[in-house]
Amino acid sequence: MAARSSKRPAGPLARQQRKARAAGGMTLIEVAVATLIVGLLASALHTAGETILAGLREGDDSWQATELGLALLGEIASLPFDDPQLGEGVLGPEAGEWTPGGKRTLFNDVDDYAVWTAGMPLQEKDGTPIALSSYARAVAVDYVDPDDFGLVSAQATDYKRITVSVYLRGELRNSFTTVRVQGGRDVDFDG
Repeated sequence: MAARSSKRPAGPLARQQRKARAAGGMTLIEVAVATLIVGLLASALHTAGETILAGLREGDDSWQATELGLALLGEIASLPFDDPQLGEGVLGPEAGEWTPGGKRTLFNDVDDYAVWTAGMPLQEKDGTPIALSSYARAVAVDYVDPDDFGLVSAQATDYKRITVSVYLRGELRNSFTTVRVQGGRDVDFDG
């Protein structure tokens, strides 16, 4: 069996490494490992930052959808139960209340909004555009059973359920529902 030599390798790379260690410097391998570790840390920080930003955008989108939905629901719920001139009628705007472009300026009772779909322009009641092109709102107004607000009634009742849905880039983001009572107040309802 041959005896192992305790001599150090004598190549030019080995001499350079010994000089670097003696001078307190780093070897090429140590530099590569340190670079790899820094790269991994930077990647992890970048991923964490992206996750935080996505969460902030999500929160902002949710807040905006809530504001748009509640504003329209409040606008509708503030109107009379039935048309002031005609009284009880069919759900939807009466003749002459619908204007081109979807303006709601002539809507004068709760059920006029029954035709409001997500395809309508996002705007204030007077037609002023709302500069949020990714959002859309839709409204459903139905007569409901007085004993179960979740059931639509085929005939007129003293209860109209108003549901405002808000969409972001075509996906339902949030929905808000209340029930309007003939001659009275709104009833909170999450049905």
